[in-house]
Amino acid sequence: MPRAQAYARKAIEIDPQLGEAYCSLRMLENAWEWNTEQCGIEICRCLERNPNYAMAVAKYATSYLQPTGRLEEGATWLKRALVLDPLSPHVNADFACNLVYRGLFDQFEQEAARVLADDPAFLRLYWFLGKSRAFRGNKEGAAKAAERSLGFAPEDPATLSFAAATHATCGNESRAAELRGKLEFLAQIRYIPSSFRAFCYDSPGFEDQFFDWLALGIEERDPVLRALAMLRCFSSHQSDLRYDLALEKLGLSEQHVAQSAPVDLAG
Repeated sequence: MPRAQAYARKAIEIDPQLGEAYCSLRMLENAWEWNTEQCGIEICRCLERNPNYAMAVAKYATSYLQPTGRLEEGATWLKRALVLDPLSPHVNADFACNLVYRGLFDQFEQEAARVLADDPAFLRLYWFLGKSRAFRGNKEGAAKAAERSLGFAPEDPATLSFAAATHATCGNESRAAELRGKLEFLAQIRYIPSSFRAFCYDSPGFEDQFFDWLALGIEERDPVLRALAMLRCFSSHQSDLRYDLALEKLGLSEQHVAQSAPVDLAG
């Protein structure tokens, strides 16, 4: 991450009007520095130079507005990004995920199905299909989404993690334990982010394991955890006080959100 920061700043030294470099700094401020306000500022600088850069418009929603709880505004900006680049699978998936973060599960299912019709291997949507269906008690549909994702990526850490949590939430503890075991095996031979080792325990009865791994991920400055506030909507541990403490450490507490809210774009 520090090397990436150095290259992004070097790019700006060479061409101060290069909007994409400011967008890269946006990612780093969000994922590495955990500085939500500065993230918003860098996106503003990017869009001042290239207002039609669809990815930056989308990332204003996903990296700045949504982590601070401004989900409705995020949806508005994602719609603007889709006007600029209607065929982008990533922006379409971002819009679908905005729906699930807002608890609009039926609409999310429809949008996810539309994206998956064009790109059947878009893993992130299967993760959330499994979690949202399990959260609503659709055990068969949740398990089907989890297994579908594993068919595409049987050794992907995030896929294993979300599939394990989905199966455990549906009561399929033997399958969940099998998937956790595979994740632990992979951790012996390559790096597995602590966030995914936490998320595989996002099911009833595994609160301590979830928060222990979460604490380690925070110590490692795991970038994935910046999505923790958005994932709370269907977390089995959403009411645990330790969830609020984790958000505080991630710079996503209510106080942090209030401080970052004034940064905005016009139009």
